[in-house]
Amino acid sequence: MNQRKPLVPDRRPPAVYHRISAALIVAATVSFLAPQSFAEEFEVGAMVSTYRETSMMSGKERLARLELATIFMIEEVRGNWILGTVEHNGRTITGWVNADDLNDNKYLVQACWANANVKATQGNWEEAIRGYTDALKWDYRHILSYESRAALYLQMDRDREALADLDQAIQFGATADMTFHNRGVARMRLGMVRKAIADFIRAIETSRTYALAYFCRGDCYRELGQADLALADYYRTLQHVYESVQLYDARGKAHQQRGDLDAAIRDYKRAIRMDANYSPAYSSLTTAHLFQNKPVEALEIATRQVKANPHCPMGYYGSAAALFALNRPAEALLKANRLIQLLPNEPMCYVLRAKIHGAIGNRQLAERDWLTEKRLSANPG
Repeated sequence: MNQRKPLVPDRRPPAVYHRISAALIVAATVSFLAPQSFAEEFEVGAMVSTYRETSMMSGKERLARLELATIFMIEEVRGNWILGTVEHNGRTITGWVNADDLNDNKYLVQACWANANVKATQGNWEEAIRGYTDALKWDYRHILSYESRAALYLQMDRDREALADLDQAIQFGATADMTFHNRGVARMRLGMVRKAIADFIRAIETSRTYALAYFCRGDCYRELGQADLALADYYRTLQHVYESVQLYDARGKAHQQRGDLDAAIRDYKRAIRMDANYSPAYSSLTTAHLFQNKPVEALEIATRQVKANPHCPMGYYGSAAALFALNRPAEALLKANRLIQLLPNEPMCYVLRAKIHGAIGNRQLAERDWLTEKRLSANPG
């Protein structure tokens, strides 16, 4: 039998010796060598060796020879060192392996990706991202890891990182409808509206019933001022049995964009009936009533919005605008002051208060608000 020396101590991962219980030794005959068998070498499909002091794996076993029923779990990753656990026939054996020593990384990559998915479902998003990143270290073309990591980046509003991952996934051959949909979402958030539409079209071509892709494409069309195309996509979304407060609010905005305020108000009210706490629909409905020159109705809706959510800035904006339209500037000023407390860096808030100050006769305060609006607009963010 060819003899190989155990791993030398300087290859051990630092500060982990107390955590290592036994070497992970996988036999082709589906038997495990006892962890007490230190300082020996055995032929088990590929040469392995253990080291008495650390019980560390040599990493020369072939993961491809693991039975399909065997689970290879990643407990911890430190650089290129992986703390792995194999469960089989009621036995669990754990040990460290160096990724560079593995003859086949396929199972390792799948294990890292699967373990990261578990972390993601548990809400440990940063740990999940590290898991997907580890999988990509050993297979930079692993499409599922790019797609899964991008999905988390989108959840965390890290849109540029999501876009980079989705570009890589598509470059390496990803064709799933969700991949193109997610890239469309990232592009839409980053202001690449026309490119986003192209991605949503690809998603729809792959799956004609992909309701969310129609919905998001409709939002893009509305962003471009193409209300008719937006409405067509919103109706398609409903045809594919996707109904939500966001959809009715968005469709109402498209109707309003076309000048059909009555249809817009019907959609906003429907959204509020579906969810009495959905603040954007209240803001949309308030705005529509103001466009209709119905400040009393607008004030009623804005008051309901503030009552439902006292910390919602747009409720105070709607209240101030409605009170101003009702020629009640002193009350409007109180609402505008509260609005600016909640949104101190939003230029439109100062525009509204400047107009109110002007109506009251506070010229200096009005001029100060106009200057603040100009400064904030010149330096957004």
